[in-house]
Amino acid sequence: MKNQDKEYSLEQIRIAQAEIALEMGNAGLTKNEMLSLEKATLHLRNLERLLVTTLEKNMIAALKEEAKALKTLSEEMEDTSKRLFRLTNFLREIVKITGRVIDILALVK
Repeated sequence: MKNQDKEYSLEQIRIAQAEIALEMGNAGLTKNEMLSLEKATLHLRNLERLLVTTLEKNMIAALKEEAKALKTLSEEMEDTSKRLFRLTNFLREIVKITGRVIDILALVK
């Protein structure tokens, strides 16, 4: 069952619980009818808890996967940053050398 289906089922359970609560407010119910409604409420509550637990487990698994992906991405970004830093330093050295060459050429002229 997909998460979307579980969420839909959870909503349906909550609607059924609300309807039962309204029906339980009916003063004309017999003891057996009231007992049946209470049992139905108990079963719906248990089912709701199971669905919520399943949704939580799925969410935790999805969050773990996303955290792994973010960690990998941050490591890749760090590697790229280090390479760019080295490249920047290399380019600065080239600029310094070029500046010296320009100074020498200016003196020779």
